[in-house]
Amino acid sequence: MISFVKWILMVASISILLVGCTTPNKSSSNTSNPAATPQSEPEITWKQFDDLQLSLKFDDVTKQLGAQGKYVGDQNDKKVYEYKIKDKADTYAQLFFSGGEIVDKASFVRAK
Repeated sequence: MISFVKWILMVASISILLVGCTTPNKSSSNTSNPAATPQSEPEITWKQFDDLQLSLKFDDVTKQLGAQGKYVGDQNDKKVYEYKIKDKADTYAQLFFSGGEIVDKASFVRAK
């Protein structure tokens, strides 16, 4: 009878432990900074975009702009990353990478 009670206590303890480990900790979520949410678009200025040199390495671009662009897919074997131009209304920049460096850049106005 004692071994059965020990077994029940052990199962209960493991259940509590597992539930505690899989429950998300809401106090550690960053809800005060909307820029930290994954849905936010990285923003740069027009000058930052204009100053980008072709053949810059991906890591150097990330350091220079302060953020990695939003990956939007591949186009003609080039990886395309997008930034919102914050000082021009509805304007976006796309950087095209091949072999780990910028091979082209473009800007466009997105209709609302």
